[in-house]
Amino acid sequence: MALISQSIPNLINGVSQQPPSLRLATQAEVQENALSSVVTGLSKRPSSEHIADLGTISNLDKAFIHTIRRDENEFYSMVVDTAGTIRVFDKDGVSKTVTNNAATYLNGLTNPSLELAAVSIADTTFIVNKNTTVAQGTATSPTRNPEALVYVRQADYSSTYRLKVTIGTTTETVEFATKSSTQDTTTDTQNAERGASTDKIAENLDTFSASTVSTTFYTNITNGSAINGLTITRYGSVLHIQSTNSTDFQVEVGDSHGGQHLLVFKDETPDFKKLPVEAPVGYGLDDRFDNALSKFEDFSFPCSGGNIEACKNVKRVILEWAKANAAQRTGPSDGEGRHWNDTLTVNLYIASPMMAAYSFAKQVIEIPENEDKIIKDWFKKIVKNAFQKFGKPESA
Repeated sequence: MALISQSIPNLINGVSQQPPSLRLATQAEVQENALSSVVTGLSKRPSSEHIADLGTISNLDKAFIHTIRRDENEFYSMVVDTAGTIRVFDKDGVSKTVTNNAATYLNGLTNPSLELAAVSIADTTFIVNKNTTVAQGTATSPTRNPEALVYVRQADYSSTYRLKVTIGTTTETVEFATKSSTQDTTTDTQNAERGASTDKIAENLDTFSASTVSTTFYTNITNGSAINGLTITRYGSVLHIQSTNSTDFQVEVGDSHGGQHLLVFKDETPDFKKLPVEAPVGYGLDDRFDNALSKFEDFSFPCSGGNIEACKNVKRVILEWAKANAAQRTGPSDGEGRHWNDTLTVNLYIASPMMAAYSFAKQVIEIPENEDKIIKDWFKKIVKNAFQKFGKPESA
């Protein structure tokens, strides 16, 4: 057979098991000790590099090793030996000071590499000892009086909004309609526009005390009277209604858009996506994950712009959370004691941003099938556990 001469631009497409006649010219049949890169082309696999002597670590072959990576330039290696001693080294092998205020938690280790698990998020690393049975604490938060959230989710012109509250034998209703977008004067047009805002509608629904619905912004008004035994507090477009004692009450809402504009949440809800993002302290939207979310968004935002390193960080952090089954729902069983605080915070503050960032990451980098399955299964589990229990949150 005659020799064939051709120009091969590079060898960056790795190994192919297809016959030579079918595979690309940039693919190889065998590739040993070489790395393919669209940036550097085909290069020799780098050898191991001795950085520093970490000293004597007992039973190093059984030690638990975890990498804490803050960014591409700053990362640390954490080593836990069989004695439960925690050592942390920077990328140059320099030992860092570690203060362990819970040393007994790591007592009794025989093979830390199998008995420990860790996940890092932002500047915090959580270590789990699989040999330790988690016990529920005895302290609980005070019992909360019956309460509900009324959420003005959307607003529109020429729309009706109604809030009905019943406690004991007392029933009061506030109802009104926004004005048309077509008005005779500029002032009336501006007032109609202001009235068709979620915050303004919530403000005027909260008129069971001394105020009445504003005729400047609304028509077809039904004013409600003061209701004893309830307090109503507004947070933007959300009303928090709470009994002043243990007496329960009922809340009904209605709108002229098939119940899509005005929502009420009391006791439980099957759809966490519709929950408001504002609520009183202690009702569920707390700040326990705020810092973690802020740090996650710092490096996940560049991923949406195609930054490869940022997308790798997104995948790494989410995979660590998924493997550790982090932020799982708490409670003694599937049917009781669901902690609305934890579940809601996770879904709104952690899981949802992670899902969005992961969708960008998958478009930028290649994610192994087994890792993709771990992450997707964890997302599905989080969403499934979103059937939350409102009120009476407990701490454990």
